[in-house]
Amino acid sequence: MFSGWADDNFWVWFAGFFDGEGCIYLPKRGIAVSVSNIEKDLILAIQAKIGIGTVTEVTFNKERWRTKYTWAIRNLPEAGVILRRMLPFLTIKAEKARLGLERVDAWESHRSLLRERNAEIVRLALSGVQYKVIAEQF
Repeated sequence: MFSGWADDNFWVWFAGFFDGEGCIYLPKRGIAVSVSNIEKDLILAIQAKIGIGTVTEVTFNKERWRTKYTWAIRNLPEAGVILRRMLPFLTIKAEKARLGLERVDAWESHRSLLRERNAEIVRLALSGVQYKVIAEQF
């Protein structure tokens, strides 16, 4: 469906579509970025073009309600990639995307600090410092 589209053209279109049909959910921890529609082929084409995320099908008990399809990402780094690509083109959901990116950036900063701490622990252990001393330090 999107073959032949320039990357920027897709992201401009997707941001507009997302402004109308998408959701950025910010629970206490984590993030969820999703978009739903009744057109299965459209949602599958979005997933294929972006290359990440999952598609789920939701059916309803109401006779006249149509099945909907949702593409979603709940992984912080992946959500950050998507939000960064859309943000320049978002209008309605731009502020929520900024809040989501703040959460992603805070998480990435925390992960970086943990990696640095762990590298220091390994360095000390390999240099012969006793584990008890290392444990007291950290």
